[in-house]
Amino acid sequence: MSQLSDALVGKEGVSIDLLLLDPQNPRFETPVAVDEAAFDSLDIQEATKTMLGQPRFGVNDLAQSIRQIGFLPVDRVVVLEFDATSTVATTGTQKYIVIEGNRRVAAIKLILAERRHRPISTELEESISTLDVLVLKPEICGMTPGNARDVIQGVRHISGVRGWGPYQQAVALRGVMNSSASTHRLTQSQAAAAVGLSVLETNADLNALGVYEQMVADEEYGPRAVPSIFSYFVEAVRKPAIREWLQFSDQDKAFHSEDRRKLFYSWITPDDNSFQKIREALEVRKLVKIIPHSAALAALSNDDQIGIDAALVMVSAPATPPAVDWEATLQSIVDQLERFPASRLSNEADITLLQRIDQMISGLLPRQ
Repeated sequence: MSQLSDALVGKEGVSIDLLLLDPQNPRFETPVAVDEAAFDSLDIQEATKTMLGQPRFGVNDLAQSIRQIGFLPVDRVVVLEFDATSTVATTGTQKYIVIEGNRRVAAIKLILAERRHRPISTELEESISTLDVLVLKPEICGMTPGNARDVIQGVRHISGVRGWGPYQQAVALRGVMNSSASTHRLTQSQAAAAVGLSVLETNADLNALGVYEQMVADEEYGPRAVPSIFSYFVEAVRKPAIREWLQFSDQDKAFHSEDRRKLFYSWITPDDNSFQKIREALEVRKLVKIIPHSAALAALSNDDQIGIDAALVMVSAPATPPAVDWEATLQSIVDQLERFPASRLSNEADITLLQRIDQMISGLLPRQ
């Protein structure tokens, strides 16, 4: 028996106008109630566009991304033939219902619909006016269209495409910025819009990438630099107090205090005894309280067994009063009293204070 993959047949150059958005898209909490035979109705297609246009579906963001960097056909849109007998017989043209890729198709339709007041390049228009698709022919593997559709959508959205980690995301982001010709290189804000990140997130990722690669190049700590600790650097560059302490430079995206950056490396990686002072990326934020506290910072820096939490306890602990050198203090009092002028003995206030001192000394000395 054939597998489902055998039922996906490639078809190149299908006009975007022949691709129908699915009004019963599983993304919708309340799908459009309509018989499948009417899917190609203009009213139904417009209603589906409106539903997909809700902010939570991100079609506008996707459209902006396509405008910035073009359409990347990494995954082909998957379609079913729409009413093959009547449609083809009437118009001579086959239409297709999109079962996987509705957001991408909706974004492309939006771009093309707005091109009069938001012009796009000829190259972009040509690249999105037709798409290469996969046509699902469920009869090949003995499945009904509904069952085959459920399997395709389930594989995509339940098991899903595994997301990239923060390091891979930052590398890809830099690649997006550098992919254009030098005369049309994207700014950080344009790159942020292209990949659906905020400008703050983009800045943090690119700054962290610079200081992470600085660690990679470090002769002593480079072998310990692995992508899994990239998030520690993201947290560090996000906090002004930590950036300043490490002397971060926006120009070359590097930490300029060699001693402090090496300290930071030692905190976020295990020592020879597998002890790691900062065990999770979010704990980096605690340095904001520790850095200005000299005793806590010294303990974290110098004591092999003091981790971030123990150092933080020192910050909140009440300060220990300084030790008093009582011998020196008593000697100072004696010296002062030896120089006490006799003329002051006529002053009642001075006499009262001397009597008080006498009583205090009597109370401190052991009774004979």
